[in-house]
Amino acid sequence: IGRGTATYDGMAIAQSIIEYIVKNIHCKTFFSTHYHEITKLSEKINAVKNIHCEVKEDDGHVTFLYKMKEGSMDRSYGVNVAKLAGLPDDLIERADELLFSLESRSNVEKTERKEVRREEKKDELREELKRLDPMTLSPLDALNYLIDLKKRIH
Repeated sequence: IGRGTATYDGMAIAQSIIEYIVKNIHCKTFFSTHYHEITKLSEKINAVKNIHCEVKEDDGHVTFLYKMKEGSMDRSYGVNVAKLAGLPDDLIERADELLFSLESRSNVEKTERKEVRREEKKDELREELKRLDPMTLSPLDALNYLIDLKKRIH
């Protein structure tokens, strides 16, 4: 699914297929993907469950154990599979360099997006507090408002 597509196209197709199967077909389905974002569907759709093949890592060497384990993987092993397939060492080294660079850039972008969302949330709360007239609240309403506000901040 999604071969020859851009990353977001592939993820959109994968998610829509999963949703369609859950909503319309109601059958057990094994769905294998390298899109880590798709694993988050288990948090939104009760019928989705993540299972992965257990991997043993030892000093940079990867062994696929062929045992199924609950949960999702937090990383991919594409470069390791390429090495197992016998691709040249210099190609593998370059792939490792590129992977490190891409993952580093992705982490920076995620941090920047979180900071933007945090600032937007602060602005929303600031505007809400400006509009609030404390004289119109009972002591209990004011306390409940503060409790709710504290939950939204954290």
